[in-house]
Amino acid sequence: MRICRKKLMIALLFLGIGRAHAGILLEPYGGYAASVGALEKKLADDSELIIDYGGWDFGARAGYVYDIFMAGFDFDWRIMKPTYTLGDPDTKEIIEIKPKVQMINFGIFVGVWLKNNINARFTYFPLTRYEFTEIPSDLVEYDIVHDGDTWSGNGLSLAIGWRVHDWVAVNFEYKYYSYNKFKDEKVDSEKRFKPKELLFTVSLPFNLTD
Repeated sequence: MRICRKKLMIALLFLGIGRAHAGILLEPYGGYAASVGALEKKLADDSELIIDYGGWDFGARAGYVYDIFMAGFDFDWRIMKPTYTLGDPDTKEIIEIKPKVQMINFGIFVGVWLKNNINARFTYFPLTRYEFTEIPSDLVEYDIVHDGDTWSGNGLSLAIGWRVHDWVAVNFEYKYYSYNKFKDEKVDSEKRFKPKELLFTVSLPFNLTD
């Protein structure tokens, strides 16, 4: 009887340890994203287009934490006005245009907790969208993009997070997008657009223990 009681206590102890490090993660966040380096593209008429952007980003992660490991889903959204700098090869005129763009990303992440409340995450984004929602008239004049035109593709990111308090964390993330599908107002066409960015966020991680 005493042996059975000891076995039961040991089993409960291990169960308690396992459950203390397991639970559901809910982590809303907000921050600022900025492109890394200007993107340069040659247009059909040999004019040069340089794209640079930055904007406020909002999203959330939801997943499961077990011991030092975590995995789940990541969704973020932003509205921004990137700077499109167009150089005319004939007149040498430089034109700056700022269309309104909506970005939406849906990803799957895996991560690991390191020492000192620091974690590292890798995220794959099977769905990313970069949609033009408002086009200045001068950009329409050059017939580059139109309202509703959308880039779509996928992406990757690497992130480091530091939990500075039980309910507050700061995160630094490097993102790479590969937009390989461009839908304009008339047709779908195969093009490529590969921006890179740095994202700094403050998050509120809630661990709902099993």
